[in-house]
Amino acid sequence: MLRAGLHYIAWVFPRDFAARQASEKVLLAIQRPTVGTFEDVASAYVWLQQQ
Repeated sequence: MLRAGLHYIAWVFPRDFAARQASEKVLLAIQRPTVGTFEDVASAYVWLQQQ
């Protein structure tokens, strides 16, 4: 993904608590690209536009 030019990922957390915990574990392992975490798609979209 990095070679293709991906620099930012906007990650929207699932509402389910167990799924959210699993997502957080995955995110801890990602160093690049930069990952922003959000509760809703609208916030994620705005963040991506500002990058």
